[in-house]
Amino acid sequence: MQELTANEKLEISGGMAFFVYFAAAYLGTFAGAAGFAYGAVDAMSEQK
Repeated sequence: MQELTANEKLEISGGMAFFVYFAAAYLGTFAGAAGFAYGAVDAMSEQK
C-alpha cells in the first residue's frame, strides 16, 4: 500500500462527500415524494 499524497487524500474525501451528498439528496427527494403522496391520500380519504 503506497502512501497517498495530500492532494490524493483530498480527492478521495471530496468524492466521498459528493457521494454522501448525492445519496442524501436522493433519499430526501424520495422521502418528500412519499410524504406528499401520503398527505394527498390522507386528505382525500378525509373528504369523503
